Amino acid sequence: MKLADAIEQVFLNFQSNKFKTIMSGLGIVIGAIAIVVMLSIGEGLLVGVGGIVSGLDMDVITVSPAVYRIEGERALINQKPAEFDEKDVHAILNTAGVKMAKPRTSGGMSVKFRDEERASSITAISPASRFIGIHR
Repeated sequence: MKLADAIEQVFLNFQSNKFKTIMSGLGIVIGAIAIVVMLSIGEGLLVGVGGIVSGLDMDVITVSPAVYRIEGERALINQKPAEFDEKDVHAILNTAGVKMAKPRTSGGMSVKFRDEERASSITAISPASRFIGIHR
């Protein structure tokens, strides 16, 4: 079959089955547009959500060696927590991907003034370890 015969056959089929041909072409166009739209929406969501999450400091991890039990509005420590020492801090600093480690100490207490008693907490870091960090 020659190319001219094939083209003539296409036009004859188009004229006899116009509705089928138009609907098939429309289906192909709608399908292609749907794929482009879905990919655009997916990429937009990825960029949008990625921008929101990157602003939340999700790259910071706090490690607290303690066991807590919550009763009502107060968190009670069940047992004396382990304590980090300089060896632990250096082990954390030498972990791949860690840029900085700041050891700190925190504690809780009950404060009574006049006839009111309130729970309070304090957090501190030593001045010597304030700038411990490996910038990679």
